[in-house]
Amino acid sequence: MKIFTQCSLKYFSDKNECFSNGTESESVCPEHSDCENNVGSYTCTCLPGYRLDPKNSSLCKDVDECAEKTHSCQQVCENTEGGFNCSCLPGNVLAEDRKTCQRDDKNAALCSAKGCNQVCMVVDGVASCGCNTGYTNSSDTLCTDINECSLVNKPCSQSCKNTDGGFLCSCYPGYKLDEDKVACIGMYQHYNLL
Repeated sequence: MKIFTQCSLKYFSDKNECFSNGTESESVCPEHSDCENNVGSYTCTCLPGYRLDPKNSSLCKDVDECAEKTHSCQQVCENTEGGFNCSCLPGNVLAEDRKTCQRDDKNAALCSAKGCNQVCMVVDGVASCGCNTGYTNSSDTLCTDINECSLVNKPCSQSCKNTDGGFLCSCYPGYKLDEDKVACIGMYQHYNLL
């Protein structure tokens, strides 16, 4: 014998599955993720600066924006947990935008005499040239673009287009660019952390 009970909608309430003990103190989602309560289920989404760990789909791991060259630093990038910090080479100071660098005024005369086409560093009163991210020294004072797409360890998982000082990734039909801007995922691939 089966008994069916139907509740009136005014008495129905969804349990918040985001919390394992029913309170907000213990989330069912991993560290560095947000939980979205759905009717009868939940979805975990990694926070900005993190992505699903391909080796353990129940973890969100830090994205190294510096190594993946998805940062916006002009000169030096330092990866931090969930983000990155920019800094400048010696003889330069970080601008107000916290991304670009400008010459330190006290070293301007030394740098002007050196004739660097991108970055001038002054250490112990001696000027030397350097290059912005995405460039390499082609001579003592000149920098040329690095073609990241021709490197042995290509930055993109599918298609790569070199740009001045960087690169752009794109995907084959049926795939879309992931949040990291370098990996391609299937258009119908969904990540639910359980």
